[in-house]
Amino acid sequence: MNAYARRALRRVTVTMLLLGWGVSWAAVSVIYPDLVGLPWAQVSVGVLISSWGGLTATLGRKLTAEYGGAPFRLKSELVKDTAVSVSVGTGGYLAGAWQGLDPMLLGVGLLMCGYGGVKVLTTATDRLIAVIRGSGDRL
Repeated sequence: MNAYARRALRRVTVTMLLLGWGVSWAAVSVIYPDLVGLPWAQVSVGVLISSWGGLTATLGRKLTAEYGGAPFRLKSELVKDTAVSVSVGTGGYLAGAWQGLDPMLLGVGLLMCGYGGVKVLTTATDRLIAVIRGSGDRL
């Protein structure tokens, strides 16, 4: 791994650790959610867990590209996977909270959703559109 990749990986790791501490503090400080406002601290924890899954997928694709000798643009892939992970994490948390999932099951689901990335987002969107059109049974 070259020096640029090591620096980028170090920055991402430190950023994720700092975000984790901040989000954990925010989750502990929330007293109770109400119907007017969403529990943003819990949503942020869900997004963070999902982002870890997205980061894992990105680093796995980077290693595969390095071993195969294929070019890999780490910055653009990180930006893309971060955006997808935020979308999947927010939607996954809200859907899991709506269904009343156990917090540990929800956390594992969010991690897997972040790892699945665009595939999960595409599948969920297709399913939602089918339900809206009336061709699907339920979500």
